[in-house]
Amino acid sequence: MSIPVISRYRWVICTLLFFAAAINYIDRQVIGILKPTLQVEFQFDERSYAAIVFSFQAAYAIGLLVAGRVMDGIGVRLGFALAVVVWSLGAMAHALADWFPWLQLPTVSIDPLAVTLLSGATAGFALSRVILGLGEAGNFPASIKTVAEWFPRRERALATGIFNSGTNISALLTPLLVPWITLRWGWQWAFITTGMLGFVWGIGGMAGSFGGMLIALVVGEILQRTGSYASIFMIAGSAYLVALLVIHLLAPRLELAKL
Repeated sequence: MSIPVISRYRWVICTLLFFAAAINYIDRQVIGILKPTLQVEFQFDERSYAAIVFSFQAAYAIGLLVAGRVMDGIGVRLGFALAVVVWSLGAMAHALADWFPWLQLPTVSIDPLAVTLLSGATAGFALSRVILGLGEAGNFPASIKTVAEWFPRRERALATGIFNSGTNISALLTPLLVPWITLRWGWQWAFITTGMLGFVWGIGGMAGSFGGMLIALVVGEILQRTGSYASIFMIAGSAYLVALLVIHLLAPRLELAKL
């Protein structure tokens, strides 16, 4: 019995969701990894850095309140693309945080409780975090809605687990990728390069409309011959183990480069 191409193609969609989740978490982690570098360059104290972090968390919380309505209103395809563009621009904007010394941005101080003004590079980073948070809030509502549209009920938990694992892959890759870029081209390019990943994902998604169908045919052929997903997961698991091995081999070299 042949498997419809559209049925096979849902796993290509799941792969795109996986990479979107990975990029989402890569972009939000960069500033934490660069914290020591930025504190030296801009003389941030812990209170200023906390205000920058608070800006992202507040924007992300507000964004989650409206992202679902946006996805339902304009459709997940357009809504997801809009979210990726916004958060990618926000991630790249960090590289320009010190370009506007006149910039001021209000924030809430906890100790003591008061509204204070951030200025200069601190305000620039905080504003970039606001844009990043508003955009990134669209990722999970869009991904969950996509799974609901493309997958039958019996596979939705599996698909959700697969795309959500991209957040853990980013936790492995970001501490290796960001220092390597920073050592070679500077902290600005760490933000620009990781921010550009969202646009690369968008191009890959458009290519997936064509090339992804070929992948779907291959997956469908494996399913048709074996009758189960076991072979596909064995191949994916093997690729995952190879990736971990490569990371394990590269990590000592990157640590030596940092020294």
